[in-house]
Amino acid sequence: MSDKVWQLTDRSGIEQALHPDRTHAQVLVADRRVCELHPWVLQAAADHHTAVLLLDAIETRKTLATCADVWDFLSAQRMDRRGRVIVLGGGWTLDLVAFAASVWKRGLQFDFLPTTLLAQADACLGGKCGVNYRGAKNQLGAFAPARQVWVWPGFLETLPQRELRAGWAEVVKHALIADARYWAELSTLAWPPTDWVPVLERSLAIKGAIVSQDPREEGLREVLNFGHTLGHALESASLTTENPLLHGEAIWYGMWAESLISEHAAGLDPAAGQAIRAYIEAQDFLVNLPVIDVDSLLDWVRQDKKNMGMRTRLSLLTAIGSAAPGYVVADEVLTHAMRQALCP
Repeated sequence: MSDKVWQLTDRSGIEQALHPDRTHAQVLVADRRVCELHPWVLQAAADHHTAVLLLDAIETRKTLATCADVWDFLSAQRMDRRGRVIVLGGGWTLDLVAFAASVWKRGLQFDFLPTTLLAQADACLGGKCGVNYRGAKNQLGAFAPARQVWVWPGFLETLPQRELRAGWAEVVKHALIADARYWAELSTLAWPPTDWVPVLERSLAIKGAIVSQDPREEGLREVLNFGHTLGHALESASLTTENPLLHGEAIWYGMWAESLISEHAAGLDPAAGQAIRAYIEAQDFLVNLPVIDVDSLLDWVRQDKKNMGMRTRLSLLTAIGSAAPGYVVADEVLTHAMRQALCP
């Protein structure tokens, strides 16, 4: 994926992105809450006679049933395979709508207008989309990249602090796996940043470079999953509790635990591992933890997409700024690290 696929823009750029393609049908599928906070989005769509479907971005509804709502909408709008879907929202919305579009008449083109930090810094690039199945995170999915990504940092001004802190997990992950200098800058940066533009540029450049080398996650791209094997397990386990974790919140716990495993399995300097965990703890990113049976997490870990046979495979840090995929880790190591993360 080249840098030309994404561009940072201002509000006028978002309004321009909502202009219809005069030659083919166009629809907007958007997060309802975002449109409530930014009603000008719906006005721009109405001005150009663009049909709109609003979705409630709730993790337990990231399912095929919600995809069916999207497909019913596309059917009602008589969308053929030359049509275009504009997707506006956070990672939940981008994931689900892109998956629905990717299988409608064997694939519709779609553009992304990401609105959360997690979506703007990470989820909008890479072409991975999907939905949860039987409670497990992103078990159904496809590779289908957006035609164009328009990133306006102004959306972050109305984003709750909880969402910002969750999205920051993916930003930190990019630095840890690929850019030691970036990590050094982020780890000393006052929270929250006063200027999101350089952060978004660096993170999107890192992810874009990795994806361009391995677009279908056949090797190198797996390093983007650092913190996600245990993070996804914790996120999935939390969905049925009274306090489900946001994706990024679960990833903070996952990175804490997987930094510890990296010391033992991938040769990460213990001082570096401790620095990572100290940063996560000092910034109070380990929050909103529901009551979880740690032993049950292994059942969710075994459903991870990177696994082969009965072997759990993790992407781990070999040093700050460097990661590698494919480390086979025993159950007892996983359980120990997760216990430590949940009670640091």
